[in-house]
Amino acid sequence: MITFLGSGTLGTKLLNHLLKKYNDFKINVITKVDKLANRGYKPKPTPIKEYLIKNDLINKVNLIEVDTLKKLNENEKNIIKEMLMNSEIGIVCDIGLIVPEDFINLPKIFINIHPSLLPFYRGPSPIEFTLLNNDTITGITICLLSKKVDAGEIIIQKIIKIDPTDNSFSLKSKIIELIPEIFDSFFYMYKKNSINFIKQDETIATYTKKINDNDFEIDLNEDIEKIHNKIRAFYPNAYLNHNSQRIKIYDSNLIASKSINNVKSIKYNPKFPFFKVLNNKLFLVNLKNEFLEILKLQLPNKKPIKSIDFINGYYRN
Repeated sequence: MITFLGSGTLGTKLLNHLLKKYNDFKINVITKVDKLANRGYKPKPTPIKEYLIKNDLINKVNLIEVDTLKKLNENEKNIIKEMLMNSEIGIVCDIGLIVPEDFINLPKIFINIHPSLLPFYRGPSPIEFTLLNNDTITGITICLLSKKVDAGEIIIQKIIKIDPTDNSFSLKSKIIELIPEIFDSFFYMYKKNSINFIKQDETIATYTKKINDNDFEIDLNEDIEKIHNKIRAFYPNAYLNHNSQRIKIYDSNLIASKSINNVKSIKYNPKFPFFKVLNNKLFLVNLKNEFLEILKLQLPNKKPIKSIDFINGYYRN
């Protein structure tokens, strides 16, 4: 028996992989309950449950939905405890809930799959923070689940290159695709009893925080590179506050600002004081007069558009 605890998109490919390659195991899935979302306030399932439904896999798992793991009623707690006690492997992957301490030692082995090279970027937002910091590599870590968040002994890690064009969506997609592969490597070592557990170095550990809506706003006081990395990290949610409305910036490109400062043919529209146009290219200009090429954006209540369409349809009017 394998018990998988996940809610977000990170574990979707792994769950599919478990059902196909490890089908001699009974697969239990614990995920968050449906949440009210969208304008109609209709219940929206977690990405894990949604994946199971869309791929006609929901009847192939034992699905349990919970609002919390720390305040379960007695019946729910007993069911989950028994499930974990009978599990060869427990897996936590993007669950978004705190696993109670008395659950941790119930499976034969309880692992945590985390999208960073631990002990760096512990916590809820490792992908976003590695892009905010303009890192060139990240990775996946499988470690033991521990009471302290993401602090368990390391079992295996895989390094992933971050391309300059990567944003949070593309980088997460890379990680999602590679998780089944690293799980197979873990499983092989586990079955061969050849795992070399490595303690994390607490002296170099770094932490991330939960991202909130305020983090998405672009501050024109910041360096242009920092703004660029914010756009990458918070794709597709980074925005400029313009007359109390949001202009979302989807994609940007760093250029050499010095080569632009001497050009006289820059077009300016006072309706959009933070934008300038040069040779049919749109640039965001911060308060330090640094330039960032904007490739795609979204005006309030409009669909995302390429910058040339914005220039022709809105900037020149």
